[in-house]
Amino acid sequence: MGRSVVGSVAVVLLLAISPASAGLVLDQHQDIAFGKWGITNSGKFAQTFTAGLSGSLDQIEVHAADKLPGSVDVSITDVSGGYPGSTTFGTGSIAKDALGWTTVFFPPSSIVMSAGTMYAIVLTPTTSSGYFFSTESGAHFGGDPYAYGQGLKYASGSWAPLSTTTYYDFAFKTYVETSPTPLPGAAVLGVLGLGFSGGLLRRRRPTA
Repeated sequence: MGRSVVGSVAVVLLLAISPASAGLVLDQHQDIAFGKWGITNSGKFAQTFTAGLSGSLDQIEVHAADKLPGSVDVSITDVSGGYPGSTTFGTGSIAKDALGWTTVFFPPSSIVMSAGTMYAIVLTPTTSSGYFFSTESGAHFGGDPYAYGQGLKYASGSWAPLSTTTYYDFAFKTYVETSPTPLPGAAVLGVLGLGFSGGLLRRRRPTA
């Protein structure tokens, strides 16, 4: 009986000391895909966003309004002056013929997000035109659809907002793998106390 109690306490103690499991969490998103914006003349798109969680950006989703005529290169970059910067943190791709919500995966722990920092999702088509991604406008939404970034276009050698007269954001989602969080020390001490108390009770058990 004593061995059974000690074994049970040991298992509970191991569970208490182990860190709580991490999980993939939806962080930033603009879910409305009401309109669409097309890329022409070998241009590219970007959506800036501000990370709400610190952790590993393991995947994103973007919404293709029409079936893509070719593959799309995807990169996560820093942001400088409100536009994609020169530092690329990770890359992925979207396959030809993708339509609707499409997931882009990145190697685990390869892109580390810092809460409160702005980043950019950059979409670069592999052919010249015919790529349409879903957007939401301020005119339709009645305000800024996503207040922590903006939709951008790259043409004639520079980045610019999709519109200078109203807000525009692409439909997107970011998923962050948060770091495991150890359980509070009080919980570990409590389990230790339980095991110690059990030991004392066994020692004081009267003999027949």
